[in-house]
Amino acid sequence: MSTFLKSVTGQRIFPKILPMIESTETNEETSQLGSTFRANSFFKRIELWANTNTISPMPIGTACCSFEYISACGPRYQMDRFIPALLQVDPSESDLLIISGPITTKMLPYLLRIYEKMVSPKWVIALGACTSCGGPFNGPNIIHSIEKYINIDLFIPGCPPSPQSIIEGVLTLKEKIKAEL
Repeated sequence: MSTFLKSVTGQRIFPKILPMIESTETNEETSQLGSTFRANSFFKRIELWANTNTISPMPIGTACCSFEYISACGPRYQMDRFIPALLQVDPSESDLLIISGPITTKMLPYLLRIYEKMVSPKWVIALGACTSCGGPFNGPNIIHSIEKYINIDLFIPGCPPSPQSIIEGVLTLKEKIKAEL
């Protein structure tokens, strides 16, 4: 690590801090910074901050719940204050899957493939009654509980859920991520 942190003259940039980062052992220099400083906990805090503040969503909308999600992203509610409004097209770049609307048996393999391609750690929000219990649709091709196939982190109830409850659900998920990591 110290080979990357050298100035143009070849001198180490932070000569007192670098040995503390490279080794997690306690010595006189590390005790001067405080007894609670450890490189592992410092990097864990950075990872926690990055995971909670850089959520990139990938919505999959099949019915009216997706319109409520779109209105939550609009100028009236401005959900991009909490998660980016830029929606990911590639599942390998997203870590939040937002499922809204009824999922049919024909769509399920594609949804599972998208979920497997997402980066870890990954979270899933289920919007509305259709995703959690089938909603008003009672056909044989409707998946009545998506939780049998994908681990759902947060259910947002309603038919369709209001934009305020979607934003509140996203904030609840961010708090859950902070508590998990």
